[in-house]
Amino acid sequence: MLSVAIALGALLSGGLVALDPFDAIPTLALPILVALGLGIVNLIAILALMDEHRHARGVAAVAASIRAVPHVIGDGLGLLRTSRVLLALVGVELFWGFAMVTFENLFPIRLSETLGSTHQAAAVMGPVSSAAWFVAAAGAAGSSFSATGSASRARPRCSGSARARRSWRWAWWPGRSGRSSPISPAT
Repeated sequence: MLSVAIALGALLSGGLVALDPFDAIPTLALPILVALGLGIVNLIAILALMDEHRHARGVAAVAASIRAVPHVIGDGLGLLRTSRVLLALVGVELFWGFAMVTFENLFPIRLSETLGSTHQAAAVMGPVSSAAWFVAAAGAAGSSFSATGSASRARPRCSGSARARRSWRWAWWPGRSGRSSPISPAT
């Protein structure tokens, strides 16, 4: 879904640059202004729709959180020291992030040199990056199909009774199996 959203945003921004619907607004500033407006709408939606229940408030809670930061960082680094797979994933993400930032910063410059105009490059950049993000979305959907054999989420295989096989669905739910949710604190 994220790749599709980015693709649609790139297509919209490329269309705004290509069409240049407002003479009073500079062509390359229009997609930024639209993104800023959508960001404000997003912030208002988050404030209106999200409900966060905090158990601790005030200066003491902030101080406790700040004191916990070194311990959490140490735990994360400890995981990296003990897991070669996790270390490899972090290394790949580090290099991937560097490569993407470099590509995204230098590609539009090279494209404007090739096409001869920044306006043409900006108009072409939207559909080009949109196509790339649609391909990324298709690849992510395809990997979901190939990993599970269907579009549904893979279910863990359990041995034992039918009841034990069904209980995995609710094992994380608060009040079930004596465990708490991974996203909410234990009560």
